[in-house]
Amino acid sequence: MLAHQLLPLLSELRGFDVVDLIAFSRLERNDSLKSLVESAVEQFFKPGNIEILDSGDVHVAWGKTPEIQFNFRLRSFPLELYFRMLLSDAYGAIGIDFIDCPTDWQNDLEYFESRFRESLQRTRLQPARNGGE
Repeated sequence: MLAHQLLPLLSELRGFDVVDLIAFSRLERNDSLKSLVESAVEQFFKPGNIEILDSGDVHVAWGKTPEIQFNFRLRSFPLELYFRMLLSDAYGAIGIDFIDCPTDWQNDLEYFESRFRESLQRTRLQPARNGGE
């Protein structure tokens, strides 16, 4: 569900020149990098729901495809979710680090999925089709 909701953002970020993203990160121009990523986020998500965190990582080695990882926080009360987005010219990937949600969500998988889907859809400017599945 999360990857489906984030797919437009992931595609937008993969459209940026990876060399520029790496340069911003390596030169510690975090404000420039953050601004660039936030401009992409604003195209798809309501303000304040998805925030890029200051930490991230760059993987550059001879003979390998450069990768850049961004760390994000998604907030849609009562859900708070920390996740990573890994980007390269060949692929993108999403990894969930931490989910904070009400205890009653945790007792029933179907209930959790329903509440999780609703929370994700509330963050979008235009909800994704097919219920985010």
